[in-house]
Amino acid sequence: MLTANWLQVMALMGMSSYLAAYLMQSYRMTAGETALPLTLAGLGVVTGSLLGGRMASHTHRLAVVALSFAAGGLVAALVFTLHLSPWLTVGLAFGVAALLTLSWPVTAVLLMAAAGQSRATATGMFAVSNQLGMMGGASLGGLMLSLGHFPCVGAFCMATAVTAAMIVQYKVREAGERRRHVAVS
Repeated sequence: MLTANWLQVMALMGMSSYLAAYLMQSYRMTAGETALPLTLAGLGVVTGSLLGGRMASHTHRLAVVALSFAAGGLVAALVFTLHLSPWLTVGLAFGVAALLTLSWPVTAVLLMAAAGQSRATATGMFAVSNQLGMMGGASLGGLMLSLGHFPCVGAFCMATAVTAAMIVQYKVREAGERRRHVAVS
């Protein structure tokens, strides 16, 4: 789950780090004019976390997280490839932020359930995963921007988010399911 978190944070930071530059170049906004749009896009993080809190106890939470990663990655690619109005672009960026952060409360619950007495270690590992994702998303997003302009940033965000979705869907198991699986074996 920590690897999936790392990848989804990379996708989120790739989109977030270069959204202002995209708005300035594509829609001829000044740096000051991007303040409100970036604030609105950033509110997606709050929305995603609130929705994730409601999802954290849901039976199918891993499937929902995987779907939200895949959808968030696809929409991130659209942010940097479709030339819409600036406000529609910001609306899409809000959606990316909400979809990609929906997993944070779910990840915290899963880590605490799996950690047993090592909850402090799990919390620290979660923080490291987030920090590596922030660093990787901003730096690799910049590399993609230098290699192929904004569509490559969108492709990078999509690739990392879809990879995170595949990890969650096919590799992450609930702690309780793991215990049942081991007991049966």
